[in-house]
Order: sequence, then structure tokens, then C-alpha cells
Amino acid sequence: MNLDSGLGEHNSSKYQDQQYTEESYIPSNKPIYMTIEMKAILIEFLMINNHLKALQKQIDTFNQFSGTNSILFHLRNLKALFNQLQEEDLSQNIEYAFQLSNAWHGVADHFTLMTKSARKGDFYKEGSLLIESISHYPPHDEHSLGYYLFHYAGENWLPFPFMKLIQSLHEEHINDKFGSHLEIWSQSISQLIEIFTRSLLSSPQVG
Repeated sequence: MNLDSGLGEHNSSKYQDQQYTEESYIPSNKPIYMTIEMKAILIEFLMINNHLKALQKQIDTFNQFSGTNSILFHLRNLKALFNQLQEEDLSQNIEYAFQLSNAWHGVADHFTLMTKSARKGDFYKEGSLLIESISHYPPHDEHSLGYYLFHYAGENWLPFPFMKLIQSLHEEHINDKFGSHLEIWSQSISQLIEIFTRSLLSSPQVG
């Protein structure tokens, strides 16, 4: 039996055991380090996830109020129709009068329902002023624009006074682009949309 060989094998085995022990000792602190790091990553992920959930909730709420039956839809539609009348005399257009009446009903009905609400904010106040202004145009007239918009929605004919009102709105704007009723109403609607959107993103309750 070779003693040197046996001693060499013993020393080699001892060295390997020592090496294994040292190597196993070196990474012993890593799990603790990785755990702290993973916790930080997890916290950051949860914060981002919560932010995304809140953002998605706002988007869902906004979409809920952007459908074809929403006040935002009717306001945008009414503004688009006013802008269209600024550019063109549509007093002879029955389809235009029909669309205008429908948009008007959508906006007016919404604010009529809001009168029953206990919570009335800037949106309601500004909207009520707009409804009042449109309803009583022109001032001191027996049958105002609001009257015709309300009574002739869906009709396939236009009363002559209604046609004259639409024509006068267009002509007024041609003569005074910045001070016409159409421009004032259009700007009021833009303000309403801004108020509504801002309130919607901060709270689901808008008034």
C-alpha cells in the first residue's frame, strides 16, 4: 500500500470538503440580499399595478359617460351642429333641424334630471345658463328657439318661423363671428365639456 498515495487522496478529499464548505458559505448571505431586493421590486410592481388599476377605472368611468346616450355625446353633437350652422345656412335642411332637436333634447333632458339632484356644482350651473340662453332666443319672442326645438323634434316639416330663426343665427354669425350667439354657445359647450371631464376624472359624481 502506498502511504503517500493514501495521504494524497486524504488531503485531496479534505481540500474538497474544505472548498465545498467555503463555497457554500460564500453565497449564504445572498438569499437575504435577494429577498430584500425582491421585496423592493414587488413593492414597486404593486404601486405600478395599483396606479394602472386606478387609471383603468378612470378610463372605464370616462367611457361610461362617453356613449351615445351620455351628456358628453349630446354636448359634442350640439356643438358640432352649431359650428356647422356657423359655416352654412341650413335653414332649409329638415335633416339638420331634426339632428339639432335631438341633440337639444339630449342636453336639456339631462339638466332637467339634474334639478332633482341635491348636488349641483359648476357643471349644473353653467349648463343651466346655456339652456336658458338657447331656450329664450331671441329674447321676448312668443315662440323661441327652445320652443321649436322641443316641439318639432322628429317632424318631417319645418314651421317658417323655425326656419327664420335658424337663418338668423347663421347670418348673425357671418356679421359677428366672435360675438354671435352660435359662437357664445359653442364656447359655453366647450367649457362644460372641460368642467365635466375634469370632475369625472377626479370623482365619479359630477354635478
